[in-house]
Amino acid sequence: MNFNIEGKISKIKSIGKVCNRNSHYLNKRKKTIKETAILFESKKGTDLAGNIFYLLKELTKKEYSKFLCYLTVNLSSKDRIQKLLWKYQVNNVILLDMNSRKYVEMLATAKYIVNDTSFPTWFYKRPEQVYLNTWHGTPLKHMGYEDVNRAFAIGNIQKNFQIADYLLYPNDYMKEKMIHAYYLENTYQGKILCEGYPRNAIFYQKERAEIIRKELELADKQVIVYMPTWRGTLTEIKNTEQAEACSCNFALLDKLLNDNQVFFVKFHVFLQGCFDFSKYKHIKPFPEGYETYDFLNSADILVTDYSSVFFDFANTRKKIVLFTYDRNDYLDERGIYIPLDSLPFPQVENVTKLYEEINTPKTYDDKDFLENFCTYDNIDAVNKIARHVFLGQKVCKEEKAKGNGKPNILVYCSNLVMNGITTSLLNLMSLIDKEKANYYLFFRQNQFIKTPMRLSVLPPNMGLMPLCGSTIEWKWMEAVYHKLYFRFNMDSKFLQKRMNRLYQREFDKRFQNVRIDKIVHFSGYTPDITLYLQQAEARKVIFIHNNMFEEYKEKKNFHFNILKHAFESYDKIIAVSDETKNSIKKIGDFMDKVEVLNNAHNVEDILVKAKLPFVMEEETELSVPYEEFTKMLEGDSTKFITIGRFSPEKGHMKLMSAFNEFHKDHPNTKLIVIGGYGTLFNDTVDFSRKLESAKDIYIVKSTSNPFTILKQCDLFLLPSDREPLGLVLLEADTLGVPIVATDIPGSGDFIREHHGYLVENSEKGLRKGMEDFLEGKVKPLNISFTKYNQSIVKRFEDLIGVNYAK
Repeated sequence: MNFNIEGKISKIKSIGKVCNRNSHYLNKRKKTIKETAILFESKKGTDLAGNIFYLLKELTKKEYSKFLCYLTVNLSSKDRIQKLLWKYQVNNVILLDMNSRKYVEMLATAKYIVNDTSFPTWFYKRPEQVYLNTWHGTPLKHMGYEDVNRAFAIGNIQKNFQIADYLLYPNDYMKEKMIHAYYLENTYQGKILCEGYPRNAIFYQKERAEIIRKELELADKQVIVYMPTWRGTLTEIKNTEQAEACSCNFALLDKLLNDNQVFFVKFHVFLQGCFDFSKYKHIKPFPEGYETYDFLNSADILVTDYSSVFFDFANTRKKIVLFTYDRNDYLDERGIYIPLDSLPFPQVENVTKLYEEINTPKTYDDKDFLENFCTYDNIDAVNKIARHVFLGQKVCKEEKAKGNGKPNILVYCSNLVMNGITTSLLNLMSLIDKEKANYYLFFRQNQFIKTPMRLSVLPPNMGLMPLCGSTIEWKWMEAVYHKLYFRFNMDSKFLQKRMNRLYQREFDKRFQNVRIDKIVHFSGYTPDITLYLQQAEARKVIFIHNNMFEEYKEKKNFHFNILKHAFESYDKIIAVSDETKNSIKKIGDFMDKVEVLNNAHNVEDILVKAKLPFVMEEETELSVPYEEFTKMLEGDSTKFITIGRFSPEKGHMKLMSAFNEFHKDHPNTKLIVIGGYGTLFNDTVDFSRKLESAKDIYIVKSTSNPFTILKQCDLFLLPSDREPLGLVLLEADTLGVPIVATDIPGSGDFIREHHGYLVENSEKGLRKGMEDFLEGKVKPLNISFTKYNQSIVKRFEDLIGVNYAK
């Protein structure tokens, strides 16, 4: 009890903190823009290096004296950043603690905002603000959706790119990779600056390198800089593993280096503070107080691995060595755009070879590399960028994202759990003509944290536009209104107006500056998403997959008033069967908007998957050991199967009871129940174990490929009490499996249309169906799906309007 109370108190405090911040932020957004204020942020305030540092340094010049510069800092980094600014005499900067009220105020009112990563998820750019995003390096490793394990999490970075007025790229390769990896080709409306990186201008200042070497008494030394990439992600830190590897390598290298050589090491900020350099004679950490690239400019050799720093250092024309001691392990975990062997730099995988390369002059030709990857870098880059963005002098090369001119269609896909709605979506998205439009799947990215590979089932040429952070960020009174509307089902024009205003702001926050022409709310559920998408000015359609009135009565799994108002405001309501269409009458008079579109059926995909072996996935559970299950599948018993989520209307208990009676006379039969999600998995397993036939009933929870099991079965049974049109009926027929189904509206109508076998919706009816199958009375439907799918795809495109303008 105490735990629950403490948890509730903690949650209330957290909500209060968010409400206070949002109230402050939204109030400040109403204030006049501060025309001469520039807010800088680097890596969420944890660092000050690279592009942000050199832009700040440039702004100390007198032609920028009218500007007031602010820099976001994390409390743990504040002293270090302050000392760095003092050393370089950057005295025109006011430091703002991350998430302080002053930071929130400046994010809302500064005319210019500059970031090398991304602002918080709650940031909502004002039209008057000018946003420059410099990013922090040319990518070698896969980025955005191409980093498959993190594809679900691109939402906030993608949003920051989409709302930026300027994106900075120092070479065309980076421009191409970044725009493609974050689906910006047809969504980015701002300007691309083809200009050198501010931090790379330092590499053209040889006199500065000589000054630093003299200051640090390195004038007669060979300076080697080691800058390895960090092994890990923000959610999986691998400091210990990397530190241990470096410790072993450094022990030998320190003995090999001579007194005329100094090996400086720059680790990632997460690792830098936890490594002990005191035991080495020739190996040292980066000197304190110097900006990273300022010191790097003084190096004779750069040693790195998979870090993008080599793209920058190449401007010096000095030697670069790639120390790839863990090459196979690293590349297995993280893909790269450019094969390492195609780079001109020598590669070594042990310390002895590294030492030999350090003592060998540069002999490789990097002319082509410099042309491709240092294209726009120059000594005046930071000067030109500052003049272009802050003074309005058009001195940089500007471009726009090319785009293909096709409509952008946003499709809400929910969390892609294995159920009929997900299957229907994947089938349709596989069959549609993607030459006619650009399709982007929309979802809450936090729903994929534990199951990121769910996105791997998506058909090719589908874009992603995840929603990062909360669906809504409210002020105090908005939280009250929201509670009244959602929790207590209060409905009035007053509350509707406030909910629409709240969700309009949230929709604009995510999609401002993004051209969205059509909205497809495919799941039909999720109240807040329904209201969220309702605010789009684009043409909107919402799918209805079930008898929503009965669903509401039984499960309360959506908000009745929200659905009613959505039906009023969406342009079309798409029902997947006539039975579903008729159920809408119980919600309101919207029949003039309702259109019927049967579920699409991906025949080829099913045939391919059916040939694959059955494998256990992360979310798969079996009621028996895997070996026992696969042995049963390979056996010669007669196997019955049903597939449907673990939900009351699917009739699993009824079917198992019917099978239990049937099994008494036919002991060489098996029953397999496959479900995706639902609340009744454990109840289903428990129920089966109480039956006499328990040892011959097999329960499977969640598999992305049920077809390999279905193909090995002799009869498919659909025992549902309510089923608009079960896709699994089409799937069973595709694999030549006969079907026995209960005679209910929707699926029953479909079976009757194709002269299939229907039974009374009862245990008795299902038992009779099993008996009749054994007597040879139940045959496959043998439906031809080619014309069926063609008509569905054409109908879908007509309904969403891909052939005409918004």
